[in-house]
Amino acid sequence: MKTCLNKTNEKAKKTRSSAMQEMKRKVLIIDDDAISRMMMKLYLDTSFDVLEAENGSVGIDTVTSHADVSVIFLDLNMPKMDGYDFLEALQKKYAEQPANIYITSCSPRAEFYGNATSRGLNTNWVTGYYEKPFMMERVLQEI
Repeated sequence: MKTCLNKTNEKAKKTRSSAMQEMKRKVLIIDDDAISRMMMKLYLDTSFDVLEAENGSVGIDTVTSHADVSVIFLDLNMPKMDGYDFLEALQKKYAEQPANIYITSCSPRAEFYGNATSRGLNTNWVTGYYEKPFMMERVLQEI
């Protein structure tokens, strides 16, 4: 009898754990720096289901295959497809902003907005801007 109850309790715990995992919002970190992704993931992993992409091209594929991504952290300077090209591809693919997008870059905010505007990007799709290095505690409060 005790074994049967233990199995039932274990099954209930697994079910609750699965339900909690399903309830977590999905976050996508797009950054070519593996250490930056790892550090952000350490902070976000307890509250979010974290996905990673090492460049904008992989990021586009990830957003396409995970329609439930609600937050994107986007580095600007990456090989293959940078943050600007990612935003351009995303804006061509989707009529409306598919997720809240936060820029994470070493470049000053004004430089980003100037470059994005000159490239014809809709900067209203950018929910926030964090200049590296930034405090993850602040980010967690804002998202």
